[in-house]
Amino acid sequence: MTVTATAAASAVRSMSRAPPPAAEQPPLAVGLVGLLVAVRLCQVAAWPVAVLTGGTAGLHSMLGASTVYAVQTLAVVGVLAAVWRQRAVPPMVAVLDAAVAVMALLAGGLLTRPGAGTGFSHPALLAAIGAGLTVAFALSARRAAAWCTALAIAYLLGVHGTVSLGLVALSGAAANLLILVGMPVAAGLVVRALRHAEQRARSAAVRADAAEIRAADAEAALTEARRRLAAHTAHVAELAQQHRTLHDTVLPIIDGLGRVLPIM
Repeated sequence: MTVTATAAASAVRSMSRAPPPAAEQPPLAVGLVGLLVAVRLCQVAAWPVAVLTGGTAGLHSMLGASTVYAVQTLAVVGVLAAVWRQRAVPPMVAVLDAAVAVMALLAGGLLTRPGAGTGFSHPALLAAIGAGLTVAFALSARRAAAWCTALAIAYLLGVHGTVSLGLVALSGAAANLLILVGMPVAAGLVVRALRHAEQRARSAAVRADAAEIRAADAEAALTEARRRLAAHTAHVAELAQQHRTLHDTVLPIIDGLGRVLPIM
């Protein structure tokens, strides 16, 4: 019964130290998700500001560019709502986000005039950079790299009219490609490093809890051993007392009988 009680106590302690459910994300994950949402909202808000301050001279069609921007913005809002609700970036949501960004990059680039495809006239570029960040958060390094490559190809195909103008346009396109691909790569490396550090910290905490449980079990076993020793000592003392009582009672009787029997 003592062993069973010790095991039950150990199980209770283990349950009290059990990891939080999957829905309760660690602070690092919540912080990264909040950062991603804030960055993407700023990226989506940038194009209307650029159009209001810089005009629409770089666009073939304001209506077409606005449609591309609206569709992509709706997709981004849906993605961010799902991400914020779950406090994580589901892989399927990231893939859908990147697929919409690929189509928006291609269509948005075709709607810009030659020479304007590398600037803020492009209605989908900044939000597409955010899509690259999303896949870097959610997917493996290989899959994220594949989607970033698809984003880069879609961008180049969309702004081919600008790229064909020569070296100056190529330098602008190269800078955009560096941001389009480089930012997600850098973000992915940072996120993976932070997650690895967090996992190591959590593993250390789990090991510390296990060591604490083992120490508590050892202390309980030692306490039980002391109790048994005390019980055994008390039993031995009781036997000794009984022996002394028997000795003090029987010997006088035998002595008395020894004195009486010779007389008889």
